[in-house]
Parts: sequence; C-alpha cells; structure tokens
Amino acid sequence: MKTVNVKSGATLNIVGRVALPVGVWAIASSARKNTGTLVADLTSTLSEIVDAESKYTHIITLSADTTTWPEGNLLCDLRFSDEVSGNVIYSPTFTIAVEQSITNA
Repeated sequence: MKTVNVKSGATLNIVGRVALPVGVWAIASSARKNTGTLVADLTSTLSEIVDAESKYTHIITLSADTTTWPEGNLLCDLRFSDEVSGNVIYSPTFTIAVEQSITNA
C-alpha cells in the first residue's frame, strides 16, 4: 500500500495517470479513518489524455483542504464508474498520513 504524506492544514494535491477501458468515466474518492468514518470527500477530476501514443488514457487530480483532518493515517481509494455501461473499477487502497504542522503549531 502506498502512502501520501500531508501536513495538517495544508492543501492535499495529488496528480496521477490511469489507463481505463473505452467508456465515459467519472471519478470519486474520499478519505476515511480505519473505522470507516468519513473524514472528507476529495475534489476529484478525471481528464482524457489525447496523446494516442500514451499508455494512459486519463489524468487524475485529487485535492482537499486538510485544516479539519485529524492527525494520523487515513484510507483512500478511487472509484471509477462508466456512465454508459455502469461498470465500476476501484483502485488499490492507499494511505494518507496526516502529520502535525510544525511551523504553524
């Protein structure tokens, strides 16, 4: 499982790429405690890559304000849903490690 570190109070910003089958895809993601309690829904965008030579089909952008997030590990995954076929694909779960902000403590 991969880990993304973020300081409490900072803006979380994750950018990546993914290869999805042909379809009309939407994305959703949220950060949750290990107990399943929702901490925040992330602002999630999915943009098509128009480069025909790329092995990836879409660019992913995730962002959130972490001001109210608790310190510690949160779990997150990405839910891709095809609006035409109804197919759903989940990413592997990853950890968001929320660390104390030292400079603005």
